Amino acid sequence: NAERLRELITDILDIEAIESGRMPYEMRRTRLEPLLKEAAAKCQRLAERNQVEFCLESLDADLEVHGDGERLGKALGHILANAAKFSPAGQQVEVTLGRNGSWAEIAITDHGPGIVAEFGDRIFDKFSQGDASDQRHFGGTGLGLSISRAIAEQHDGRIEFASEPGVATTFTMSLPLLEE
Repeated sequence: NAERLRELITDILDIEAIESGRMPYEMRRTRLEPLLKEAAAKCQRLAERNQVEFCLESLDADLEVHGDGERLGKALGHILANAAKFSPAGQQVEVTLGRNGSWAEIAITDHGPGIVAEFGDRIFDKFSQGDASDQRHFGGTGLGLSISRAIAEQHDGRIEFASEPGVATTFTMSLPLLEE
């Protein structure tokens, strides 16, 4: 309960800072591969508790962006945590990092229940959750994806998702590559 309360307070403070334009960003040359590995390591306890494994494959170690590593790591952590929460026990969450033209693309795929079409338009809204009932099976504040999208946009990037309910859901964060 204390951990959930801390998570809620942190997310509310983050969303307030983002909306007011007071979220500090320390932009610098940032390699993405170490950020992904660190974000996965921070979510490892949650993955183990849900009997889910992060499978980091096809990580292009050379991709760099002009960004705030701490903020990008937080955004990736929210997406990884959701993937771990919504994956059935014994499943893998696939994580890839690659180049698509002048963009770095980070794709995180889980094999959970998926996102129904009616919820897709609201998925990045604050406090938005697919199951908002008192009996829902998955915890969280409903702020993680909103925070992640705002952080991606502050880096001139974007987050999109594709979902086939019951099969797989992939969230893709695209960030402009650092120009030499």
